[in-house]
Amino acid sequence: MSRLTDTRFPLLAGIVLLGLVAHAVAAVPRSGGLGKDSIEASRAVENGIKIRGDSSRANDFPTVIYSVPLASFAAREHVRIGTTVYTSYCAPTDVDPNDGDGNRGSPCIDAFDGNTSSPRRPTYRVDMELRLYKATKPTANADGQHFIARSGWRPCTVNRHHCSPTVTVDKSITNSRPGSDLFVNAEIAAYSTSDTRRRGDVLELEGDCYDPNASPSRATSYKHCVPLTVNQPHPRAYPILAHTKGQLSVVRFGEDYTAAAPHTFSTIRDSTLDINGDATVVHSTRLDNASGNIVEVDGRVRIHGKGFDHAVESWWLLTSDSSARRPVDETDRWISGRGTKNCLGPNSTINSPKSGDCSIRQVGAVTVPASASGPLFLNQMVNVKDRSMPPNPSATVRGDSLHVTCDPPAGVAACSSTPAP
Repeated sequence: MSRLTDTRFPLLAGIVLLGLVAHAVAAVPRSGGLGKDSIEASRAVENGIKIRGDSSRANDFPTVIYSVPLASFAAREHVRIGTTVYTSYCAPTDVDPNDGDGNRGSPCIDAFDGNTSSPRRPTYRVDMELRLYKATKPTANADGQHFIARSGWRPCTVNRHHCSPTVTVDKSITNSRPGSDLFVNAEIAAYSTSDTRRRGDVLELEGDCYDPNASPSRATSYKHCVPLTVNQPHPRAYPILAHTKGQLSVVRFGEDYTAAAPHTFSTIRDSTLDINGDATVVHSTRLDNASGNIVEVDGRVRIHGKGFDHAVESWWLLTSDSSARRPVDETDRWISGRGTKNCLGPNSTINSPKSGDCSIRQVGAVTVPASASGPLFLNQMVNVKDRSMPPNPSATVRGDSLHVTCDPPAGVAACSSTPAP
């Protein structure tokens, strides 16, 4: 069993909000060792991720997305990190502001002349990389040093326009100034060597933004990103009921670390996905005695389409209802970001009626509220969308894996987990 020390995280501090930085000025005792940032840097959402002309320039000028503060960090401590960043290629629906399917105020509109009568429609390949690294402040780039993990360069194209990398870490990291505050930051670098790339071209960073003066159906606005925070204190306290697009979570252990063995399952609760309908609960795991525990999840599902080959989304929810797709109680919590990818076949394009095959992985972590009582459930959702399909399409879950780890703080018993019926 792992035992969390009395590690300290400021209460969701250290994140970039509208250009202002909330520093970890004083260490605040916490009952657990989980720090999370699920609020994208506002300027990155508003301005997008710049596509540089080569990998060297991309390495010199990446974009910081998330930051988690680790107050009074020792010379060496063990951490487990999970992150998903929701980046997207500027597809035609993002470039054209009159297309109701795009994000309002998307930086793609200005970058590709979407306000003109003949906007550019990018078709060139972009290579992007997600990096996790140590920093001394939440706005600092890695500058080629102190990397903890990297996703590796991966392509993002008009056909594979949903580009959501996931990176996990389970290792000890060091602090060159023991006892000082340390930050774990996430950044994205992007480049293209295409002759059709122009200075100022961008990838879109999907973010949690809202316009307090807009109707709920049009509440998202990237032009002037007002961050939408979730689960503080409970989901219904905010203008729209939505989970976060991406997330960086850090579970912090002490220097004396003994790994907890994850509970591993392969149970598929419902293998049939509702294309363009509501999300499907493909996994549900029951938790007992979970109050106060930090729970980590890591799930991968494989999707097989027949006449379906477009977008697949996946996310996690902690809830009191094994069938719930969204929060139903004040102690319910979104656990993860909402990773998305294109589920393509060998000859699929952005609007082809082909058959796709893919897998999608989603990780997350949550501190179970101390007020939670009775059994709780970890539900993994999958949602599939496609606007160009032949008659009678289908999408099914063909295989999956699920790992659940309970990390109890000192003096608290570890939770137990079993597949829900």
